[in-house]
Amino acid sequence: IAFLIHFVIIIFIAHPIHTEVVTSLKNRDELLSFLFSILTLRSVMQYAGKPGISSLASSIVFFILAVMSKASALVFAALIPLILYFFTETSIKRIFNIFFILLIVFLLVRYLPNLFLPPGYRDKEFFENPLLFESTFSTRLGIAFYSLLIYLKLMFFPHPLLFYYGFEKIPIVGLTNPLVIISVLIHAALFIYAVIRIKDKSVI
Repeated sequence: IAFLIHFVIIIFIAHPIHTEVVTSLKNRDELLSFLFSILTLRSVMQYAGKPGISSLASSIVFFILAVMSKASALVFAALIPLILYFFTETSIKRIFNIFFILLIVFLLVRYLPNLFLPPGYRDKEFFENPLLFESTFSTRLGIAFYSLLIYLKLMFFPHPLLFYYGFEKIPIVGLTNPLVIISVLIHAALFIYAVIRIKDKSVI
């Protein structure tokens, strides 16, 4: 098991897709968010194994830092309970409690400052984020599934690698785009398989 874990870590570190974030200095927020999220996971695992105030407190502090670095840390509010379910003997009740705590922490850190700080606003340009100018739900969903297909492809064939996937890198597409339909079918199949095998705690 130890060898397998180290092998997976080496593959993870060496995978070319991770050079994208490193290449772009702007993405330091992503690196910090991931670092603090991993530290949150470590503290939560300690808490699950031996409940204590110190491990719970450190989990909350690390997750606050993760969310303050970038809101994408919210993904770990779902990943951490899943990791506990698949790789530990933690009770379902405690897993739900941990998920609830992480979710509350995220909501407080993300939205509480809005009650005290003036709203930050400036005009956005189309090239900064084309999605802001696409109001239809079907278009947003189409772009989302198109993006998922790109990242799925990059996991197996990491070329070409870019540090920016915004304007003119990902096209504005709808749900009727053939690649979007393929992406929906692939991810729907993966989701259904995951739901079917979740009781078996299948790693796949």
